[in-house]
Amino acid sequence: MNDDEIKNKFNNLREKYGELLIKLNRKKISHNDIQKHLFKEFNEEEISFLFGQNIWKFTNKKEIDLGKGTKVLTNNNSSRLLISPEKAGILTWICCDGYISTHSGRHYINIKDNDILVFDYFKKITEKIYGKINFQISKIKNKNAYQCLFCSKEIFRDVITYIPLSSSKEWSIPIELLDEKSKIEVLKILTHAEGTVFEVNRNRTIEITLGNLIALIQAQSLFEELGISNEIRSDFSGG
Repeated sequence: MNDDEIKNKFNNLREKYGELLIKLNRKKISHNDIQKHLFKEFNEEEISFLFGQNIWKFTNKKEIDLGKGTKVLTNNNSSRLLISPEKAGILTWICCDGYISTHSGRHYINIKDNDILVFDYFKKITEKIYGKINFQISKIKNKNAYQCLFCSKEIFRDVITYIPLSSSKEWSIPIELLDEKSKIEVLKILTHAEGTVFEVNRNRTIEITLGNLIALIQAQSLFEELGISNEIRSDFSGG
């Protein structure tokens, strides 16, 4: 297969997978049952291709751009997917301070923030991955915060294959898809969305507060990879 054939096959399978997840989400199917439905819709080779595991069998290239901020790296008898820093930032931002939802037959992606200026960055990285988008920015009623909203089934369908979440306490960072730059982007967005920076005894300290312990442990691991010591403590007031 040439590069275009691999790219088209990957994205066709990803779209089919996204449609399946949307259907299961509407039926309120538990994440624990998704694998069962996955094997009903795809054969074993398709599943391996979908997650980049067997793409090495179809190419001699070391790297292929699959589009939408995803690429595949091959090495001997193995291959793996990687996502760009921009895509990593989008996914993290949605998980932290956003949501994805379907209603009235439409597919919405939303993030919120106290600083309306940060939406310029969100818009920049989103359009770099997915092209021109019609964003809507508005003030959240009765709150000192704003929201940035757009509607796109194509983007929704892609996003949900990387973070198929039903609530903020169930999402996890797709840590296996990150290179060094993507890891830094994840921590940057996570710190902005869920963190506070202050000084203690002349030491600059970052505090991230999450009710999602799995994501917090992942963040701890990423900080340690950068040589930044940290610890997890219980916040009995909130989790």
